[in-house]
Amino acid sequence: MARPTVRLTCTVLAAACAARPVTRAAAQETRPAVAVMTFNSDVSPQQARDYEGLNKAMQRMRGRGIRLAVDDAGSGFASLRHILQLAPDIIKIDNALTRNIYKDPARRALAAGLISFAAELGATIIAEGIETRQELDALRVLGVRYGQGFFLSRPGPIAAVLAVGGLTR
Repeated sequence: MARPTVRLTCTVLAAACAARPVTRAAAQETRPAVAVMTFNSDVSPQQARDYEGLNKAMQRMRGRGIRLAVDDAGSGFASLRHILQLAPDIIKIDNALTRNIYKDPARRALAAGLISFAAELGATIIAEGIETRQELDALRVLGVRYGQGFFLSRPGPIAAVLAVGGLTR
């Protein structure tokens, strides 16, 4: 299977992914894509609970090859609820969890739980905020294959980022 190309990003509101312009754009897309859901404090409790509407929209999008990623996993109860309700294809572990993971048994235990949960779902884990060799090594030991952070690469042109691929440093 070809590596997905990030072409569609839905941020902030679950309702945005179900909005007609977004679903219309997804229907016209011919290449695999990733819809990245980021929920933050601007999301009202009612919007965050519209999992049924979001799952219906994502079912149509998944039929077109679009995968769902939930951002900021491990940063609070809300992100865990999103993972449970949405069964994402990709789970992005928040940098609050990866920071100093090599010297914090509680962070390692929580990350290991998320990694195990992702494996049960068949989801991919991406660790955010990898800033040191020690963090990278600890995440590798836990089985994380993909990551992002300044230790791996500074932001740059997409071609350069895609050429690196995975936790290769």
